[in-house]
Amino acid sequence: MNTHQATYETALERFERRMAERDARMAERDARMAERDSALVDRIATATDRMASSRWWQTAILLAGIGIFMGVATTAIIYFLPG
Repeated sequence: MNTHQATYETALERFERRMAERDARMAERDARMAERDSALVDRIATATDRMASSRWWQTAILLAGIGIFMGVATTAIIYFLPG
């Protein structure tokens, strides 16, 4: 093996080592991102549950209002219809 071949093999080994290190860093980064995404999904689910449980009274008032409106409209139609 001549010096040029030895230098090439050393450069190739160095390149492979750097690629392996880069792959390891990327895997660590991907794991951190997955953990962060999981935490974000948990926070969104918790916030959604809180909002849903705190809005029940708004839905009840809306349904009561619609019921009252329908009752008044029905009464008015029946009362004012000729006949």
